[in-house]
Amino acid sequence: MRALILNCTLKASPEPSNTEALLEVVAEGLRSDGIDVDTVRIVDHDVKPGVTNLVVLLGATAAQAVLGPKVRVTRDRGQVLPAHDELPYDTLVTIHPSAVLRTKPPERDVAFDALVRDLRVAAQHSEP
Repeated sequence: MRALILNCTLKASPEPSNTEALLEVVAEGLRSDGIDVDTVRIVDHDVKPGVTNLVVLLGATAAQAVLGPKVRVTRDRGQVLPAHDELPYDTLVTIHPSAVLRTKPPERDVAFDALVRDLRVAAQHSEP
């Protein structure tokens, strides 16, 4: 299995990014499960809008911006929500990686495992 992590920091390379540090924690967890991981810092590329079959929404701010105020990360996470008339792509809600880092051990391991589980759902949904 392969995973592509898109870093949406506004800081261009090689400027340090806190987002990069958080994503590396997730990437290492995926790698430890035998998943090949690549990361791309979006700001370093001229990325045009395109077609996707799934958008992963990291955290409540992203989820509510796209899906509206009724979405709840704790309730809706980890399940693919199908596209509809107002939203032309499937979505998956999960926690933001920084929420994992803010969680104290041993709950941090549980939160991390749940994030990885959600991202696996996203990866499986995106497989051809």
